[in-house]
Amino acid sequence: MTRFLKTFRGRGNQLQERMGCLVQTGLDCNVVSSFIKQVPMVPNQTKNALEKKIDCMTNFLGYSVNSLEEFPAYLCYDFERVKLRFRMYIRLREKDVHPEGPAMWESLRNASASSQG
Repeated sequence: MTRFLKTFRGRGNQLQERMGCLVQTGLDCNVVSSFIKQVPMVPNQTKNALEKKIDCMTNFLGYSVNSLEEFPAYLCYDFERVKLRFRMYIRLREKDVHPEGPAMWESLRNASASSQG
């Protein structure tokens, strides 16, 4: 817990809001507490960012919220990077093997960059 307190950026009410957000998704309080022990940077994510990442994981990627128990660090990754990687994964899975993988990755990255700017 000491390690967490050194890394947490924010006020107490923000921590409560962020942890409440994770519990509202259906995760047990004990599971959320273990997230903090495993990955102390999780509570530094804004409530909006947490909701967005969990929504992507469950609706776009098809994973259950309980998958976070296995890999809570997912919540610390940049959202755009996660989307790009899973788009490539889905594409490769659909095609079995994609010989133009690096070119496709670059294409997806450029498309994402142009949609942001």
